[in-house]
Amino acid sequence: MCRLIYFSEQNPLVNADIKDIIMTSRRKNAAANVTGILFADGGYYVQALEGRRSRVTKTYNRIASDVRHSNLLIVSCIDIRERMFAGWSMALHGDMSASVREQMRGFFSLNSFDPENITLESLVYFLQILAVDMRRRNSPS
Repeated sequence: MCRLIYFSEQNPLVNADIKDIIMTSRRKNAAANVTGILFADGGYYVQALEGRRSRVTKTYNRIASDVRHSNLLIVSCIDIRERMFAGWSMALHGDMSASVREQMRGFFSLNSFDPENITLESLVYFLQILAVDMRRRNSPS
């Protein structure tokens, strides 16, 4: 298995319905046994895709041809033994809570998300923070 992480800019010329993106992603990823997380904020998409290398590659190639994305950049593609985002055909994190924003500012020294100025290790850590935040929000009280 592998984990591919990329970021792209949201194409300002295309009106992207994030709900449509996530519904389509979940359906196609579930069929391909690909899991991951998508973060959308500040004009960027950051996404991690996990699964068999051939299926992750096919999924990424489909995304790369989508006009809603521009300036795509793969920042990592590594072999993995287990999934970090298991259980999510595609999790969406599009609004950071105040606590996540505070962690981001402290960890990245940034007031807004800018993936071009973040190391790979920081980006992976950031995605893990988002996953924890999502699990906390969705857990029964």
